[in-house]
Amino acid sequence: GLTSETEEGLAISGIRKIDPTFNKEQWAQEVRTKLMPDVLKSLMQGNTSTLRPWFTEGAFSKVSAEIRARKQDGIVFDANILAVDENQLILRLLEETQAPVIVAVYMVQQINCVRNRDGEIVEGGEDQIRARFYSFAFQLIYDEDDGSLNWKIVEYQFVGDIPYV
Repeated sequence: GLTSETEEGLAISGIRKIDPTFNKEQWAQEVRTKLMPDVLKSLMQGNTSTLRPWFTEGAFSKVSAEIRARKQDGIVFDANILAVDENQLILRLLEETQAPVIVAVYMVQQINCVRNRDGEIVEGGEDQIRARFYSFAFQLIYDEDDGSLNWKIVEYQFVGDIPYV
């Protein structure tokens, strides 16, 4: 409808105020092909040091708590990411701050094989492929330390999964 277009328009002008060169399609392709495979792999591996620079403090503490809990339970995910497809891209303004954010939902084909501490498969199998949906909200954040502008993940959510056929 009209309102969503206006909100997307407002979000894009908000982003272009900070980064005049912003191009939605180019941004989406870069994030999907360059950033997401690394972020998802690091999430699966529980590699918090790799994840830290990509997340804001709040989002990072949430994600590292999830990873900590997983490690305490001895749960090991298969980190094989077969494909990352963009499922949806929503540009909107955050209600509290009116800051423009890009919410990207990805359909990720991955091996569904979860092991325990002893390396025994407790869910799925080495040849079981599932389509998992993840939602990431990105915001252009100004780094006061070095004066740089960086897209950071402000929110992350596992949305759900279906068997991949």
